[in-house]
Amino acid sequence: MAERNKWRNFFMLEEELLKWLDETGTSLVNDSDSTTYVEKMVQGIRLTRPPKYIRQVLHLTDDLYEEAQARFADVKQAFIDAKHDDGIDDEVKIRFPDRFPIFIDSAASQINIIKNAAYKSKVLKRNDTQLTLFKCDVNSEHLALDMFDKISAVYPSAEIFHSLINKDISISINGNDVLDKFDANEITMRECTGTQYRAKIVFDDERESEREKYGFLIVSNNVDIYQTVPQKRRKDAYKEEDRLHAPFIHYDLYKKC
Repeated sequence: MAERNKWRNFFMLEEELLKWLDETGTSLVNDSDSTTYVEKMVQGIRLTRPPKYIRQVLHLTDDLYEEAQARFADVKQAFIDAKHDDGIDDEVKIRFPDRFPIFIDSAASQINIIKNAAYKSKVLKRNDTQLTLFKCDVNSEHLALDMFDKISAVYPSAEIFHSLINKDISISINGNDVLDKFDANEITMRECTGTQYRAKIVFDDERESEREKYGFLIVSNNVDIYQTVPQKRRKDAYKEEDRLHAPFIHYDLYKKC
């Protein structure tokens, strides 16, 4: 019960802080779905949940900026206390939520917001992996059988699996089928995982600019905000004209030379 009370205290303090910031601050730029707790009623009971992330530059006057820092210190300590009750005593190992505010130095004069596509890559080698190309609910077996006919016509190693635990049906192939198709020993498989957000902080003084994650940035002065163009393509970056195309595979494929 004590552990639940510690977490309840943290969520209560954080909800109050985000509501207060939303009411007192001035948003300079906002790329968030929500900057406060989301509320809904379930069978007459009020339930709230925190935003998964906050990407916003929020301006506060000097006095409110200092108050926000003090309030956030209480929220952060409540989170640490709850983690301690969960058995995590080493604060170095505590990962704080991405939505926690980042207080930007008052000498900041400009913030450049940088957005780039983020990718996850892995190398497909001979005899080392199965690729799942299709998955559906067990109630859609007719669809799975139809897809199996189509996939197996392209990839001879195609197999269909029924999972009683997950209650789903999947179709997988041996990675060698893909390598054989392109006469390759290795192929890089790349998957877009979303957008990478970064912020470049420029200062009025002699300091060099700093890179920071574009999360919940709080400033005490009216900084200039710029949406920066995507980074220049690196010389070793993959080119669209080099991409391989294989039926039913959602990865971007590139043959390793």
